[in-house]
Amino acid sequence: MIFLKAKFPTRKISRQIEISENERLDILIDDKYAFELKVPAKRNVLRDLGAQLEEYSQKYPQTCAIIFDDITKNLTNDINEYVDKYKRNYRIQSIVLRGEKRESKSNNSPNDSQSS
Repeated sequence: MIFLKAKFPTRKISRQIEISENERLDILIDDKYAFELKVPAKRNVLRDLGAQLEEYSQKYPQTCAIIFDDITKNLTNDINEYVDKYKRNYRIQSIVLRGEKRESKSNNSPNDSQSS
């Protein structure tokens, strides 16, 4: 959000837009461009994302999935397969970013975070 607002200061950028009672769209720009962000740890997240994208695209035809492919999860083939499905079935484009997710400091051992 900070990046988008700094890069596009004249755009209306909103996050966590309620679509239905339990569904929230991650980012909406100018009440027109919808972005759903995912960092899948398992294949079922990609399956569920398809249903979300289908629902969101009914209200926002300009919907895009942004998927972070953590190469340590070995989901690259599954992600590529689902990206093709999203395009074929829902006419939704996807952006896939590949890399390794950094561990947060809270995942370090307790001794690493203590100060003397």
